[in-house]
Order: sequence, then structure tokens, then C-alpha cells
Amino acid sequence: MTPLEAYYHARCEEYEEALRSVLHRISPEAIHSLRVAVKKIRALFDLINKPLSAFEFKKTFAPFKEAFKAAAAIRNLDITITLIKKLADKHDSNTTEILSLLKKKKRERIPELKHVTSIALSRGNIFSEEIAEIMRTSIAEQDILNFLEHVRLEIEDIAAKHPSVENMHTTRKLLKQYFYIAAMHGGSAEQTALGPLGAINTAQHLLGCWHDVVIAHGVLGELVASDALEKKIAAPVLDLLQDEEERRRTKARNALAEISFLNDNEVASN
Repeated sequence: MTPLEAYYHARCEEYEEALRSVLHRISPEAIHSLRVAVKKIRALFDLINKPLSAFEFKKTFAPFKEAFKAAAAIRNLDITITLIKKLADKHDSNTTEILSLLKKKKRERIPELKHVTSIALSRGNIFSEEIAEIMRTSIAEQDILNFLEHVRLEIEDIAAKHPSVENMHTTRKLLKQYFYIAAMHGGSAEQTALGPLGAINTAQHLLGCWHDVVIAHGVLGELVASDALEKKIAAPVLDLLQDEEERRRTKARNALAEISFLNDNEVASN
């Protein structure tokens, strides 16, 4: 078994274990493990898809995407609940009605995630011998290096653009993808063409913390738009979230500036 196959096999085992954990008990930790496992598998499929145009990415990834999407719905609510609790404690705000509504929405989502998880496990072996064969026979060392360079150039291109929510979130996804494949390929090697793995991981983490606030703001905004929550009740919390988003955005962009080729880029000043 090649290192790439071994990595794929380990990720499939992680994914199956995460599915079983979610089915047993839905917790933020179990959902996080499930989503990370899917993201790592997606990075592998993207790696295969780059040199092999015949690889059916959408069809192959579809079963993983179902569980990922169902888990995201609950994770977004968990993120919002956690952030609002933290901000309420810090600013002495009354958020009882908001938290009660969010918890109700979460309970409503649980059956769907349980159903999707059960279906995913019922399909049988997650590890595909066919995909392992592709990795063994069709993906060479140079393909991995080419993929990493392709992702690096994508990040560089986005870094030169306006730091919109979409561009910053895309940067985070690409950084995670780069981190997963570079760590898999180089093991404990610290330095990559993009920069030190530690700096890359810190930047993507802080971008994730920033995006959590964006998600929470969106969740509350949707509740107001659907008339499930009165605007006057949500407004003070939305203001707090906006302030927190700006604080975390600055912190994330400062971390991005620590990555090699971004040091002299606009990312540090916008």
C-alpha cells in the first residue's frame, strides 16, 4: 500500500468512526470530526481529479457531501448558540428568547442528520478499492507537487483581490486543502512553498473563527427575515456579532500576512 493509499484508508476509517459517533450521540465534537474527515477526503479527491479528467468527482463525492451538508445545518446552530452565550455573558445581554429558538431549531434538524448518517453507514465499506487503485497506479509524486502548486497559485490570486466574505472564505478552504495534502505528503516537514505548515494552519484556523461569526450573523438574520424572531430582539445581538466579526477579521488577516508569499501583499493592509 502506497503512502497515499494508506492516508486514504485512514481517512475512510475516521469518517466511518465519526458517522457512528454522530449516530450514537450528536455532539459538537462528533459533528466536527465528521466534517473534518469529509474535508480531508475531498482534498484527496481534488488531488485525483486534477490530473485525471475521467475521474467522476461529483459522483464519487456525493455520498460524503450528503452527511457533510446535514451536519453543517446543526453545526451552524451550535456555533450561533455558543457565540451568543459568550457575547451575552461578556456584555450582560438578555438572550433567553433567542437561545430558546435556536435550540428548538437544532432539535428539529437532528432527525435528518440521524437519517443521513444511518444511510451512509448502511452502504457498507466506505473505502473504495477502485479509488485506491487509481491512487496506486495513476497518481505520481509529481502530481502531488503539481496539485500543491496549483492550490498555492489559487490562494495567491485570491489574496490579490478585494477581501470580501466570499474571497476570505475561499482562501480558508484552499488553505485547509493545501495543509491537508502538504502534511500528508511531507509528514512533519515544516516548510512548504506556501510557507511553514504551522503558519498555514494558524491562518486557516483564525479564518475559521472569523467565519463562525459570519455564520452566526447569517443564522440570526434568517430568523428575523422569516419572522421567527422579532428584529428588535435580535438587533442588539446582531450589533455585537458585527463588532466581533470585525475584530476576528483583523486577527485572521494579520495571520495571513505571516504566510510566505503574502508578506508583502495587500492582505496585510486591507
